[in-house]
Amino acid sequence: MGIAFTKLGDYEAAADSFRQARRILQQIGDRDAYGQAVAGTAFLQQQQGDTDRAIELYKEAIEIKENIRSQLMVGAFKSSFEERQVDTYEQIIKLLWDRGDKKKAFNYVERARAKTFLDRFPKVQVIQFWKLSSLN
Repeated sequence: MGIAFTKLGDYEAAADSFRQARRILQQIGDRDAYGQAVAGTAFLQQQQGDTDRAIELYKEAIEIKENIRSQLMVGAFKSSFEERQVDTYEQIIKLLWDRGDKKKAFNYVERARAKTFLDRFPKVQVIQFWKLSSLN
C-alpha cells in the first residue's frame, strides 16, 4: 500500500503504511518483507526530495537483503531472491550518481555485479577458487 500511496502523491498515508508495515514485519520476524518495506520508505523519501535520507534507507535495505542472501544455500533461490532486489541497487546508484558521488555509485554497481556472478557457482566452488588463488 505504501508504494501505491507514494505513486498517488499521498505521502502522509504512504509514510503511515510503511511505518505500520515495518513495525509488524519486525515483530513477526519477516526480514525479507521488512527489507522491502525499508526500501519502500526509501522510495518515499526519494519522491519527497530527501535524497540523504533515501540513500541511508536504501543502504539499510541492501544490508538486510545481503544478509538474507548470504544465508540462502541454493543458487536458484539466491538468483530468484536477487532478481527482486535489483530495483534497490538501481535506485541507490542513481541517487549517488546524480549527487555526484560516482565512486560510491560505482561501488554499488560492483557489489550488485559480484553477487550475480557468485550466484552462478555453488558455494563450495567459490571457496575452492579462493583457496587456490591464495596459493599464488
